[in-house]
Amino acid sequence: MMTIERRTLPIYEIRASSSDRQIVGIAATYNTLSSDLGGFREQIAPTAFTRSLAESPNILALYSHNTALLLGTTRSGTLALSSNDKGLSFDLKVPDTTYGNDVLELIKRGDLKEMSFGFWTRKDTWDTSTGDRVRTLHDVELREISIVADPAYPVGTQAAQRSLQSHQSRTIMERALRFLDLQNRRR
Repeated sequence: MMTIERRTLPIYEIRASSSDRQIVGIAATYNTLSSDLGGFREQIAPTAFTRSLAESPNILALYSHNTALLLGTTRSGTLALSSNDKGLSFDLKVPDTTYGNDVLELIKRGDLKEMSFGFWTRKDTWDTSTGDRVRTLHDVELREISIVADPAYPVGTQAAQRSLQSHQSRTIMERALRFLDLQNRRR
């Protein structure tokens, strides 16, 4: 089974309203380089969430990646996701629960300022032409978005390292196959 990767980003746009118990904003921005994720940087292509949004799986909105602190789901209609020119936008109807009230208050006070999302990679590319390793996410299976206080995985995490190691393994395998192909052609 694949490990879900998580990325945390500052909230670039978020509005919380107590009267209608709604939080709206951008969960992930497109074409923006991340900080160093442990030997590489990452960006999200505008196509990254297209298939997930079209397939309409049940995507969760969580507090701090905790499924026990469920804030909404696409299946119930309490979470709406869409793609625009900025990124993956969300509209969340927050439950009238203790932790729902806490989340609203913490956002209004400015204590919660980051969004994170959990995903499985379907298609990515790696570019090393500038000397830096840059991973571009072209197609991901979005599993959840989370409102978080701290990154779920700090810089250089195991999930990030596994992604880099996977790329390095593929690169080594591709080189070996090209070498063997050249050897076979010479015979």
